[in-house]
Amino acid sequence: MELVEQIGSGINRIKELCEESGVKIPAFDVSGNWFTVVFNRKNVEVTPQVTPQVTPQVTPQVEKLLSILNREMGRVEIMDIMGCKDKKNFVKNILNKALNNDLIEMTVPDKPKSRNQKYRLTDKEKALIIPVSK
Repeated sequence: MELVEQIGSGINRIKELCEESGVKIPAFDVSGNWFTVVFNRKNVEVTPQVTPQVTPQVTPQVEKLLSILNREMGRVEIMDIMGCKDKKNFVKNILNKALNNDLIEMTVPDKPKSRNQKYRLTDKEKALIIPVSK
């Protein structure tokens, strides 16, 4: 982290701007010669009417997946952000559960094993997320 600060990355500025904007400070993961920054969504909440219907089916790991999937992402990128190392476990216990519950969808549904496969939130899942006005 110190090396990153020395080259003027502005991590402290990022933290300050997030605090000023009312956004939770992002998670910084430094590993080897690269780092990942995971930003949180601002002022988002789940509608109370829908929560009881969805929550029982969703594990904490699937909830984490849903919270980071703010754009189309590939499996490897998702696993890196979530800190998952075991592909088989990730696919079986997280990715497939989210797919089977129609919480996420494939960008190339005709070819599930495509090397270009990415995942995104379904319209159903996006509908559960509503901006909160100040």
